Amino acid sequence: MKKVFKMNKIMLIVGLVLIGLLCVACAGKAPGNDIVLKGGVMVWSVDVLSIVLATVLGGAIGLERELSGKAAGLRTNVLICLGAAVFTIISKRMVEGTDGSLVRIAAQIVTGVGFLGAGAVIQDRRGVHGLTTAATIWLVASIGMACGAGFYKLACISSF
Repeated sequence: MKKVFKMNKIMLIVGLVLIGLLCVACAGKAPGNDIVLKGGVMVWSVDVLSIVLATVLGGAIGLERELSGKAAGLRTNVLICLGAAVFTIISKRMVEGTDGSLVRIAAQIVTGVGFLGAGAVIQDRRGVHGLTTAATIWLVASIGMACGAGFYKLACISSF
């Protein structure tokens, strides 16, 4: 049963990579680099690419940790990376056409992730545990921010 579970996760990652490649291939197809969905809702293809890439990269790190039996596995890392990417995209869209500061939401992402990391660290009589988990949470959030900001090469290099 455990082997089937691991294979399903690997197939999930492969599927996400294929979706990401499809998004990259279709990024310039729609007029004005946007995708119009049913009901007139507009989604920027760059944002879709950022979200998919954040999911794939967070999933790759989470899958490695989950297969190693470590805390903060696949779902946790995907959610952290995806959340950081979405907040960064929201921040970019909110300051478009204004003189607002893009770095305010980014700074709050770092603060919030610091609290998540602090919750992963446990100290007992035998020593301190969870430092690698905390560092992973911090790194995955930064990869999500890089995806959301459009720094795809930096995000990919940082992931591996």
